[in-house]
Amino acid sequence: MKVPVTISLPGKLRATLAAVTTSRLTRKGLVVIAVPVLFSVAFIIGLKLLLDEAQAHADREAKSKQIIVCSNTIGSALLTAVVDSYVSKFLQPKDGREKFERDAALVESRYQELKGAVSPGTKQAELVERMGKRLRTAMSIAEDAFTSMRTTRIPGHTESRNQRGQLQSLMRGLMNDAEALAAEERKNLAANPISQSRFRMATDLLLYAGIAVDCALAVGLMAFFSASITNRLTVLMDNSVRLVEEQELNPPVPGRDEISRLDLVFHDMAEKLAQARRSERAVLERVKSIVDTIPLGVMVVSSEAEVYSLSTSSQRMFGCATAEAEGRPLAEFFDSPLVKSSGELLGELSQRSSSLAHAYEAKRQDGSQFPCEVVSTEYNTEELSGRLLVITDVTERHEIEKLKQSFVSMVSHELRSPLTSLQFCFKMLAKGHLGKLNEDGMQKVNISEKNVQRLISLVNEILDAERLESGKLTIERAPNELQEILDLAADSVNALAHSAGVKIDVEETEVELDADKNRLVQVVINLLSNAIKFSPRDSTITVSARPMDGAVRIGVTDQGRGIPSEHLDLIFKRFYQVKRTDASEKGGTGLGLAICKAIVEGHGGEIGVESAVGEGSTFWFSLPIDKEVS
Repeated sequence: MKVPVTISLPGKLRATLAAVTTSRLTRKGLVVIAVPVLFSVAFIIGLKLLLDEAQAHADREAKSKQIIVCSNTIGSALLTAVVDSYVSKFLQPKDGREKFERDAALVESRYQELKGAVSPGTKQAELVERMGKRLRTAMSIAEDAFTSMRTTRIPGHTESRNQRGQLQSLMRGLMNDAEALAAEERKNLAANPISQSRFRMATDLLLYAGIAVDCALAVGLMAFFSASITNRLTVLMDNSVRLVEEQELNPPVPGRDEISRLDLVFHDMAEKLAQARRSERAVLERVKSIVDTIPLGVMVVSSEAEVYSLSTSSQRMFGCATAEAEGRPLAEFFDSPLVKSSGELLGELSQRSSSLAHAYEAKRQDGSQFPCEVVSTEYNTEELSGRLLVITDVTERHEIEKLKQSFVSMVSHELRSPLTSLQFCFKMLAKGHLGKLNEDGMQKVNISEKNVQRLISLVNEILDAERLESGKLTIERAPNELQEILDLAADSVNALAHSAGVKIDVEETEVELDADKNRLVQVVINLLSNAIKFSPRDSTITVSARPMDGAVRIGVTDQGRGIPSEHLDLIFKRFYQVKRTDASEKGGTGLGLAICKAIVEGHGGEIGVESAVGEGSTFWFSLPIDKEVS
């Protein structure tokens, strides 16, 4: 029968697997992943530079447009301020002044805006500086003209004509400078012809190229991992399956990386597991050889009551091999008077305790039978669920029991006849029928008679024990009065009680029994004899009989030393005796209480004892009653 071997990965191997997956493979993966990451960084930097350049160009174009607009509008603003200075005499003084100041502020703001738009140190900056001088000069003349107009109000004045001439000259110069400044900015714009659309096209091209390169990298990385790792991992997976199925592993994976190291771990583990299996099989073989050498048969039976396997000893017992017995019903190997089918036989074995032996007649292959005892226990494996039977051939034991019974019977019968004759002779001598004896002789005759009586009682107990063991202890029932039975038993032991200084008190009862009178007298005498033996002098032994629930309970209560609790469940077994504390006490055979138990149970009753050390004992037995005498 094959014993399955369960495989489990040890904790050290699991830790090794975890370490392998996070060491060199991780570093190699980081190196491979760094390629697309670096490309992404370069792509983002390129895109950022392109966008920054486009933004710079847009800023330059906007600034050029601003310069052109400012240069064009600054002349008109100056012209407006000059005109307002000459016509202010037609306005209210306050209104004229406010209007001139607004015009002057507008001219100044336009100039500052223009000055801030040009870069220092350039030709445009020189033009703007010259335009500023002319503007300041023109605004100074306009300020003088405004003041003189408000004070003299003389049109066509000589000074006014000179001012107008200067203003005209300044205006022409200012316009020329503004035109030159605008021309310079247009030249700068013409020198950098790229437009926003071209920048957009360049950005789109860069994005599309980045997407294409990313896809190519993804495909390349996938191919790399598939080619360098997937196939080797497939080998590892196949090795794990082979390891569980106890097959030979694939050749070691070449290389010095983590996968190859993991494969080496698998090979090393496979070798250690193989060694463990060999050791386990060796242990099983040794166990099997031990089982085969012991004189016990082992049979494995399925839950369907069919034989699964036999040990070597079982094969010798039944005279057949395992191959011949396999699949046969259990009833073909055992015979029981209580059950007929294999299922009932297996059910009987399953219901009882696994520590109890069941007696059967085993049947050999040749048809002969032999007595055996079977101990059954549950048997569960992955392959089979059933019962394990341990079989003991008790043929030799039965032969010994038969010899013992024959010997006991022979000795008992051969002893009882001469002992009875001796007892009769001693009685004749004691009565003087064979001659008168002196006092010393009478004493010795009485002692000898008592010893012979003890030997006859011992022989009777041995015979009763033999009948008890063989199941031949007979009970002859007849209507009897319980009071008569108790009185007869008490009279039989009165002499013994008197010599021991013990009084026997028998309570009256009016119960009638359908029972074996002699056997019940034997039970009560036995209980009284034990009570007298262990009672102190001047004590009383009470014999009671109390009806209760269709039965009567007879009790013998003494005032002796009591029985330890650990002996209470054992004293009714054959040959069991409580250890004596006083060496002077005479022990018995240990059969009396066992015989009492058999007689009481033969009447359908129960027997027991209630005792405590130092408080005396009550031996009781209960019997079913037919009726009470009124």
